[in-house]
Amino acid sequence: MRQVVYKGATYRVASADDYYYHITYVGSLPAIAAKGLRPGSGVTFGKGYTGHSAGKLFLADWDGVGFWVDRLGQMADNRSDNPVQDGLIPVVLRFPKDPSVTVDEDVPGTKDSSAGAWTTLQSIPASQLEVWDGAAWIPVTSVDHQALIDEAYEAADKEVEDDEELVYLNASQFEPDFS
Repeated sequence: MRQVVYKGATYRVASADDYYYHITYVGSLPAIAAKGLRPGSGVTFGKGYTGHSAGKLFLADWDGVGFWVDRLGQMADNRSDNPVQDGLIPVVLRFPKDPSVTVDEDVPGTKDSSAGAWTTLQSIPASQLEVWDGAAWIPVTSVDHQALIDEAYEAADKEVEDDEELVYLNASQFEPDFS
């Protein structure tokens, strides 16, 4: 937190570095809103990472968010012919850095993203989580995930091939921008 003095009063203003970030899919938001983030309950990057990821919750510093959004977008395209319809739209969650949350460096994640990547074995309650909805940070407990899916569909590139609609995901649609 940084402090700002305005008209004689001191205010604490959060910056991007005051939070941990977690990238997930829109389709996971209802469960996260109900139960929070729980280690080991999300998607893994493949069988090669199973031993590394088992029972962990993955977090990133702000500088790594774009990398992880892109990576989850690639995974969504590989897992589904229609990632938008299947709710495989990357979204960014955040929660304030808190000394009571013990984190360890995720060395492979830090190397891959060229930014701080972390793991924790602790759950993060939904009440502490915010999600970027494309315009603002809102509590994860109040997000309308279907509205995000609808918005992603409207913004996606589409084409019809052999009477089938192909929908191309804009993976960075719900990526926040602190600039």
